[in-house]
Amino acid sequence: MANKWKKFDQSTHECYVGMLTGKTGITSWLKAFDVFRSILDNLRQENAAFPRTVEELEDDTEWVHDFYGWLEDYLDELDMHGQYRQLLDSVEYLLKTFDWSEGDGLDLRFHKAQCLWELGKTDQAHAYCKCWIKEEPENNLANAAYVSACIHKRTYQEAWDFVNGRMQDWDFCDEDAYPFYRAVDRLCDATGDKEKKKKIQKLIQECDERSEAEFEAWLEDEDLDDEEDDFFLPFE
Repeated sequence: MANKWKKFDQSTHECYVGMLTGKTGITSWLKAFDVFRSILDNLRQENAAFPRTVEELEDDTEWVHDFYGWLEDYLDELDMHGQYRQLLDSVEYLLKTFDWSEGDGLDLRFHKAQCLWELGKTDQAHAYCKCWIKEEPENNLANAAYVSACIHKRTYQEAWDFVNGRMQDWDFCDEDAYPFYRAVDRLCDATGDKEKKKKIQKLIQECDERSEAEFEAWLEDEDLDDEEDDFFLPFE
């Protein structure tokens, strides 16, 4: 099995080399996922105690392969290159192979919804998102997907009824609500509602500014920590 994971590591290395040089495009990423998928399928056949989460898989392999980080980059690459059929296939495989919790970071259910509407399956995307918001009504990513699905299906009044039920005050946007507010911004564009767009744009901008300020403060703290470490290191 170690040799198989070594092959996976070599394949993922090619992905990042290609990303830096711009020579391999999406091909190396697809190849690496095929390797990953083949190893997992063999593991499931050989091992009754197959890891049920990516975190368990990381634990079993001593956290040396960064499966989670690579999968996140892989899905983003497929999305960026518009490879929605392959993205949908990969997402459905991952949803079937592992157990996932809300906020897992890979946004698999959102990716699935996006693939469906990008592939022209607007009714299926709408039905999928409607089930999702019933299962996770407080999940802003699910809410964003539902509004987006309504936009693609052109059921604008349905989308506005949902939005108005969720955003009664229109007074604050935080990082958690950000995807939902972005979807509402697109709804404003689709329906030509300039007044609401002005409000939503202001809230999104304020959120962006807060996030930028927090990031800059974090960088300053990191710089201070590095300076302290450099100062005290000779005396340790």
